[in-house]
Amino acid sequence: TDIPFPTNLVTPPYPPGTMSPGVVLVEVRVDAGGAVTDAKIRIPSPGYDSASLSTARQWRFRPARPGGGAAASVAYIVFGYPVPKG
Repeated sequence: TDIPFPTNLVTPPYPPGTMSPGVVLVEVRVDAGGAVTDAKIRIPSPGYDSASLSTARQWRFRPARPGGGAAASVAYIVFGYPVPKG
């Protein structure tokens, strides 16, 4: 319970026009209520950054509870984009 845990996951849309795989690391700030209050790209992947940021902002978390009380914290989300099939 010391770290935030995702409770509502949203899958990012596959950006149109992208044909190569990509991985994006997003750092999110989670408030004591579990809402994402800020999101920043930490490892970018051209073409996927915007979709990753907007999706990360939609996630909800069970807040971190160090010492028993809810607290603001930081979490990291990795979005992977495989090569599209078809």
